[in-house]
Amino acid sequence: MEMGSYNLAYTNPVLEIQHAESSSNTSLWGFSSFLLYEFKPNTFIGLVLENPATKTGITSYDLAVSKDFNLNSNGRPIEISPGLRVGYQLITQLINTYKTESDYSINGKSFDSGKINVFLTQKHIHLHPNLTFSIEKSHRLNFFTSINYSFSFNRQIGLTFVEKDKFLFRKKQFLRNGDEGLTINGNDNDILNSGINVNAGIFFHF
Repeated sequence: MEMGSYNLAYTNPVLEIQHAESSSNTSLWGFSSFLLYEFKPNTFIGLVLENPATKTGITSYDLAVSKDFNLNSNGRPIEISPGLRVGYQLITQLINTYKTESDYSINGKSFDSGKINVFLTQKHIHLHPNLTFSIEKSHRLNFFTSINYSFSFNRQIGLTFVEKDKFLFRKKQFLRNGDEGLTINGNDNDILNSGINVNAGIFFHF
């Protein structure tokens, strides 16, 4: 993931945040789940879900279509698969964990005193063409690498506040840039940009 330089500031009665970042590139770890239906030979349509394995990462909920072409029909399947996904994507970067001494509210939602994680967050609709190359290890296991590009629309950037102390039913609230005095200065197109990505991993088939 490409990250552009930015600085942000936010203050409420119990919380003060000042943060700046320089441009950087970050490798991300995550999990993808596929629920696909083969409606024509080697042609699939369905749902793809992505979740981050760390506190900085990408979450996606997509409709997907793809087609598999076997490059080695006489031996172990080696496939190339062009595809297209469209859906909702959320990109988050953990800024820091803060401790508040009294109760407070953010954008109309009340929070109890205690520790809170604050994330720089970008939400958008995205169009996601991709090309995947895979080698079958067994009927249930494939190794793959893919290249893709994400076009984003209806972009919103801001901060997400998530309670840290509670295990279940943690309160969460998104505050958009410009609301309640939040200022995030930088190029919105470059602050959090999934752009061109090269992925590698393992497919498990069930």
